[in-house]
Amino acid sequence: MQDNYIPDLYKNNKSLSRVRNYPDLLLSGARVGKGGAIRLWTLAKHFDQPCGHGLISNDDFRSWIINDLSWKPGTYDRYINQAGKLGIIERRGKMLRLAAAEYAALAVSCKHLGDFETIPLKALVGIHWLAFIYGAFMRRFNGHTIAAKTISELTGIPIRTIYYYDKLLGQGIKKRRNYAIHELTPDNQTIADYVFKKGKHVFKGFSKWKGKLIEPLPGQRFIYSKIANKPKHLDYKGKLVNTKNGQRKRINSAINAMLLDSSQSEGNTKNKRVNERLYIENASAKARRDTERMLRTHDNKKPGGGPDRYKFLFEQYGAGFYAAI
Repeated sequence: MQDNYIPDLYKNNKSLSRVRNYPDLLLSGARVGKGGAIRLWTLAKHFDQPCGHGLISNDDFRSWIINDLSWKPGTYDRYINQAGKLGIIERRGKMLRLAAAEYAALAVSCKHLGDFETIPLKALVGIHWLAFIYGAFMRRFNGHTIAAKTISELTGIPIRTIYYYDKLLGQGIKKRRNYAIHELTPDNQTIADYVFKKGKHVFKGFSKWKGKLIEPLPGQRFIYSKIANKPKHLDYKGKLVNTKNGQRKRINSAINAMLLDSSQSEGNTKNKRVNERLYIENASAKARRDTERMLRTHDNKKPGGGPDRYKFLFEQYGAGFYAAI
């Protein structure tokens, strides 16, 4: 009876061109060598919408994967067996039972899920699917400064591969490099003293800046909607609205609870998560923590740690230039 109130376009997600996914989940799967299984689980979840019963027909799903998405039968069989060993897709006769997101996260050693995103269906089933997942992950830092080394530590993608993905995504991503101009004479002794004191890599600038020292800063990336955007759903009025993150909060709470239970039952305190206090009785301590949190947030958004160190001068050739103070 409920299906009668769903528009024809949304009765079967096979007709939709975008797939809702958790970038952290897919990146963790790729990091542990289970990218095919977690990608098939994501497609199965997409196939199960909008009802979301957790049970789908194996024959229908296999036919959709092979005939509509042009995967080879051997690829499907390999991924379905891999997902079965992980426990995220279970065979039940002619049906497939799909595990919840929190169990899928633990299966690939993912301890936290960020915001979910949507990417094109063709991108997820293509050979460059990880590049689009990288783009979906970078939407949370959209326009904020972040170093390639930090991105590599968060995603597990090598730095050179990150630069390759930036080129591969083409017009779907805009990258801006940032540099700081230092009012120093660029002789060898000055460069050596500066590197020793600051502990950062510097190099001589081009002749148009009259030989001033140029320091590279963390860059910025802007992800456009053709790569990834926020998922939407139909409300009770039939209007398309943005999907909130309440489901993600519930999933992360379940992950934390399961990690805590497993660490206590096994007696292993190495991987035990530390419970943070949700309140502070001391007013001065609360004010100090709020100030520290504000400074961390401010530093993450400003190149080089904020306006006290660098002042924006101009943008040229797709790069931002700052004056080192």
